[in-house]
Amino acid sequence: MEMVANREQAVQALQKIGRTLYERGLVNGAEGNISLRAVDGTVYISARGSRLGELRPEDVAHITTAGQAVEPGPEPTSEYLLHTLVYESCPELRVVLHTHSAYATAVAVNRENVPPLIDEMTILLGGGIDVAPYAPPGTPELARGAAQGLREKADRALQRQRERRQHEKNLREGKKKPWAPPPKPKEEGPVQRGKPRPQKARRRPKDGPQAQRPASAKGGPGGRRLTGTFRKP
Repeated sequence: MEMVANREQAVQALQKIGRTLYERGLVNGAEGNISLRAVDGTVYISARGSRLGELRPEDVAHITTAGQAVEPGPEPTSEYLLHTLVYESCPELRVVLHTHSAYATAVAVNRENVPPLIDEMTILLGGGIDVAPYAPPGTPELARGAAQGLREKADRALQRQRERRQHEKNLREGKKKPWAPPPKPKEEGPVQRGKPRPQKARRRPKDGPQAQRPASAKGGPGGRRLTGTFRKP
């Protein structure tokens, strides 16, 4: 998202964001608050009690990162400190969205971090989702906990984003390594157990009566002699 340069651009951008959050069921009524950073470093933020799905121009406050009003207008949301501390902790961020998603609320109540269940979480978010320690709404403790958690997460997410962009650039410029089939595994002979026995050379029959005897005289299959007692029927 491009940074806004004046109030008109800020109001239009915040109205679009607010409608999107409402249509996706992430906020309801006067829940949640949103803000964005301007080119001059000031912050446009939703006012206290405003309805994000029906945000009006008079529902947008203009403040500094210290929480001071830049121009006359409505009182900012009670969570303005969360937004300003996040901007100070993460200078690369341009937008802060504080929603009341049912799923996010359930995870926060459970107080357990969400591991990276799919690859996209690692690529886009830098890993799983961490749950910040509980603190009362609108307090400096809540703002500091959120800002610290986002700072650590932003570092990992930005690194993943840089790696992905570099990979996409390499693909576009044809720097990807050419594909090569994997090497064939070495063929191994049959497994031998113990010391192999030397094979004896077969004896050739000598010329003479022994070689001329019929197979019946030599014995059964393989030249083995048949022995035993035969009864006359």
